[in-house]
Amino acid sequence: GVGQFDGPCGVAAFDEGGLSCLAVADHCNHRLQLFTDSGTFVRAIGRQGSAPGHFFGPWGVASTLGFLIVSETAGRRVQVLTTAGTPLQLVNISAAEFGLRAICSSSDGTTYVADYLTGEVHRLSLRERQLQSSSTSKLTGQRGNQGSHQ
Repeated sequence: GVGQFDGPCGVAAFDEGGLSCLAVADHCNHRLQLFTDSGTFVRAIGRQGSAPGHFFGPWGVASTLGFLIVSETAGRRVQVLTTAGTPLQLVNISAAEFGLRAICSSSDGTTYVADYLTGEVHRLSLRERQLQSSSTSKLTGQRGNQGSHQ
């Protein structure tokens, strides 16, 4: 239902009309849910689907330059939306299915998306309301067991 989660993943803080808000990626409900910073439900954005503004497993959400940027694990893509939920752009990323996870953005619009399954971090640049896919680069770290879990 409205304001209820089924697999909340990413959270981003942003301001909208002087109101401090939170956007929560609601993974299994295939939507974003927006709340005030005190927890009052504002609205839901999206539903399951491949059309702009719809989601397949949103996992990460970031806020920069007045926009929300969402990574989708099942969709293998990143979406740029206004904070009101208007879709502006879809960027397909060559990634493993269910790989795109965490996302963050800097104040200049540079956005990073972690690909859990390939071990890569994708770098995109938000310029004039568009993610520049031509400036996509990959940071590749070393994979390996870094200790034990007990």
